[in-house]
Amino acid sequence: MKYSTFLLVIMMASPASAEDCRAYPPGPKRFACASALHPGLVAKRERCKREAETTGLTPNQQHPAMKDYVVACMQRGR
Repeated sequence: MKYSTFLLVIMMASPASAEDCRAYPPGPKRFACASALHPGLVAKRERCKREAETTGLTPNQQHPAMKDYVVACMQRGR
């Protein structure tokens, strides 16, 4: 009995950690979900945007090179 109560308390205490952000399609909602679970993600995205700008890339709907660069930067290990 006390083990089931303990498990229930754990499950209710951390609903955000149980959320699977990969269930959302890529976009702002998925990034917001991941940012809630990993607080350093926003800073990393900003660093990647600055890095892309220093290489001369600019945001452009016709040529998404900056977006591709930022996505690749975010997936790198550092």
